[in-house]
Amino acid sequence: MRKLSATFAAAVVALGLVGCTPATQEDASAIKEQLEQIAKKIDALEKKVAAAPAARPGPPKEDYNKVHKINLDNAAYIGNPNAKVTVVEFSDFECPFCARAAPDAKTIAEKYPDDVRVAFMNFPLSFHRSARPTAIGAMIAKEQGKFWEYHDVLFKKTAAKQLKGSDADLIAYAKEAGCDVAKFEADLKAKRAEYDKIVTAQFAAGQAASVRGTPTFFINGKKVQDRSVAGMSRTIDAILKGS
Repeated sequence: MRKLSATFAAAVVALGLVGCTPATQEDASAIKEQLEQIAKKIDALEKKVAAAPAARPGPPKEDYNKVHKINLDNAAYIGNPNAKVTVVEFSDFECPFCARAAPDAKTIAEKYPDDVRVAFMNFPLSFHRSARPTAIGAMIAKEQGKFWEYHDVLFKKTAAKQLKGSDADLIAYAKEAGCDVAKFEADLKAKRAEYDKIVTAQFAAGQAASVRGTPTFFINGKKVQDRSVAGMSRTIDAILKGS
């Protein structure tokens, strides 16, 4: 753009040096004025571009070989608690992609009954209004040993685009999951803040492990690139073969 400014400036100077008759002198003055105006606009544009903030850098490239130490406090588990392999799933009950991936965790646990345990961690995204309240409901159901039943009810509702997060809905889901409804309702009233802190802590654990969206899986601390059952099975098989 500096070259353009210089070109226009040179044109202005050249016009000032050309000898013109009175008739052409008026035309040259008009052109000179137009060129000066264009040059001023270019200078203003250059200053605006120079003052513009630099483009924000994109997220860092994923490192799938990095081992993350994930705090699994209050996680819900399925599978052998003493397994050699731990699969961690960070999920959001209102996320349709999580609803599609939900059966995969159970499939993996069933495929490797002695060698794998699967841990579920709540990662409710802020733009999903029902994600946090349903996560709290799931934690209350967990206290009754009904986490996975409640989990299945929630994702069934999400798949049908029917998930809601009011207290009445949470209680209705508890009934459908086979919970002690009276106890669930009492815990919802008395312990909501306690379980909200648990959900917040699990979300923070996900952030610390560089979770960027849901669902995100980890196998023995490494973020999973291919989260299909086949892809995770290959990773698990390699771990078990090397152990």
